[in-house]
Amino acid sequence: KAVTVVQSQGLDSCMAGVIIFNFVIMVLDTDRQASCLNVDGGDERQCGSTLSEVSNATFLAIYSVELALRLFALRFSFFRDPWNLLDSFIVLVGVVDVCLSDLLQDLLNLPNIQMVRLFRVMRLTRIIRLLKFFPTLYLLVRGFQGAMEAIVWGWVLIMVLLACWSLIAVDVLYPVSLRVDYRNDKWCSEAFESVARSTLYFMQTL
Repeated sequence: KAVTVVQSQGLDSCMAGVIIFNFVIMVLDTDRQASCLNVDGGDERQCGSTLSEVSNATFLAIYSVELALRLFALRFSFFRDPWNLLDSFIVLVGVVDVCLSDLLQDLLNLPNIQMVRLFRVMRLTRIIRLLKFFPTLYLLVRGFQGAMEAIVWGWVLIMVLLACWSLIAVDVLYPVSLRVDYRNDKWCSEAFESVARSTLYFMQTL
């Protein structure tokens, strides 16, 4: 019966709703932090919120209960599903955020503000779980992942072409530019003095 519950569409829909609501709370809290910084003159230590901490702990408790229920139902087969391993990592990050952030801050000798920022960013890993509940979104991300290889090679081709044109520009245009009066415009006078600068110029033009 437990296996039926953890694999039911109803539980998946509920968890998707929780994650979306969690994301909305994170957006509102981030905006509140920014407004607080603007009012308090940039002192992040004065921008803490008990409501934010309580909501974060509440969502973490929900994720932990769901993960524990899934582990109880699936036993060792739990570890064969990459999504379950991702969920475990997300819960682990949340536990470290809620329970161990102060201890890590002392051990790593980091300012408290930097530690808060670090864990605030790591909370975004919860949003990745939405891919599990929306197959179309997952397929879209997989398609983008497949296109990344073509994009990378496309950039390599562009950089090679820009480097070739930069070689030509340095050989042909730079001697001409030395005879031009740019009226103390240092950027224009040095735009083609090296292949690196010429490549940068062409990239900015594109």
